Amino acid sequence: PLWSVLAVLVGLLSLPGFLGHWSLLASGTLVATWLVFSLINPWLEEAYWRGLLMDATATWGKAASLLYPALCFTISHPLVWGIHSLPLRKPEAVAAIFFVGLIWGLAYQRTGSLRWCVLGHMLANLFGLAVLVMLNLHDPTVRMGAAP
Repeated sequence: PLWSVLAVLVGLLSLPGFLGHWSLLASGTLVATWLVFSLINPWLEEAYWRGLLMDATATWGKAASLLYPALCFTISHPLVWGIHSLPLRKPEAVAAIFFVGLIWGLAYQRTGSLRWCVLGHMLANLFGLAVLVMLNLHDPTVRMGAAP
């Protein structure tokens, strides 16, 4: 149960930022895109990064099977497959992505289930305003009141 709860809790790390920036969801199109992306993308990413890749590397040993997918997951996010998200290229964002990738990987190793990783990932995308970050409309690394 600890790893299931931890996998979900890391998805809530963005909640304070969401509470301060939810008003950026100013149009119906942005809200719809944000919701659809946040609810569908985690199924695809977790099935690949934690499910397929961790299962395929299981013979490498637990540490390598955890680190390799977490590192690939981290490297893929600043690149976002053709979308040039400037906030995701910042060191603090890269470190946070690596951290949650490790937690979700450990949760998958310990529970054998992707459901908690998917739920945590959904929360991270929702509260992290992922669509706005990818569109360079929001930078979660800039604290409220700080200059960009």
